[in-house]
Amino acid sequence: MEDCAAYGVKVAVVMASGFGEVDAVVGTGQRSGRMVEVAHKAGMRIVGPNSQGLANFGTGAIASFSTMFMDMDRAEGARSRC
Repeated sequence: MEDCAAYGVKVAVVMASGFGEVDAVVGTGQRSGRMVEVAHKAGMRIVGPNSQGLANFGTGAIASFSTMFMDMDRAEGARSRC
């Protein structure tokens, strides 16, 4: 996260687990807290940790390690008015 902040990254997708969602892991709260602190100071947004990524169905942009989006055909649906 510190390297990302130094390079001016504005959004980071953290595809790692073992931070705050696992109580048995010692020090997870400190690591996730530090990650949030660094990102906040840099004006960076974080998706995750323990995320499979992002998919923007409007533009077709996919940032994910999952093959789900390649294995299935896109289904057209009603557009949201939000």
